[in-house]
Amino acid sequence: MLEYYPLEYAKTVLLEIIRVLKPEGHCFIDIPNPNRPYAQEREWIFVYNLEEFEKMVISLEWLILARNNAGYMLQYLLFKP
Repeated sequence: MLEYYPLEYAKTVLLEIIRVLKPEGHCFIDIPNPNRPYAQEREWIFVYNLEEFEKMVISLEWLILARNNAGYMLQYLLFKP
């Protein structure tokens, strides 16, 4: 659901997840793959630059444990040490 909001708001959402997540918790999120037609054809979603998105995630001290290409979505498994 992050794709319905600008990247700055997605950052706010990830900060809130950190706040409520148990210590050393995991989080699973997905975003549209910007390289797939699904993302390119939809004007109502925000398509994130992957480098900027991952840099933002890392800046919040999340570790990206896995990134999976699942059709038109990219799935991330995040860990907060």
